[in-house]
Amino acid sequence: MLSSLYNGHSVNIQNFGVFSLSASTVGAAEEKDCTAKNIKAVRINFRPSTSVRPNLTSTRAGDRLEFVDLQTYLKSLKMSLSDEGDDSNNDGGNDGGNDSGGNGGDDFIDPSA
Repeated sequence: MLSSLYNGHSVNIQNFGVFSLSASTVGAAEEKDCTAKNIKAVRINFRPSTSVRPNLTSTRAGDRLEFVDLQTYLKSLKMSLSDEGDDSNNDGGNDGGNDSGGNGGDDFIDPSA
């Protein structure tokens, strides 16, 4: 992959995307002044294929992205954790598991707590 990119070719990985290189240079008035010394930066570009791009207007829940406000999410998480701690001695049938399907079972540890 690197040798193809370094030789000026794009690399297409089927059903994933296309990688290519681009360079930022200092302009030169004449062709003879255009040398490798004029290159300021080289970047790797990536263009995802349509099968990888997220669809923000998708109607299927599995394909849809959900954006949340991080501060609001962290506050609600702290509140639910403090409520869980209050209910730990209560035998109300909740074993502390996440059977309700609320957040998909992902555990999040707030490093600021």
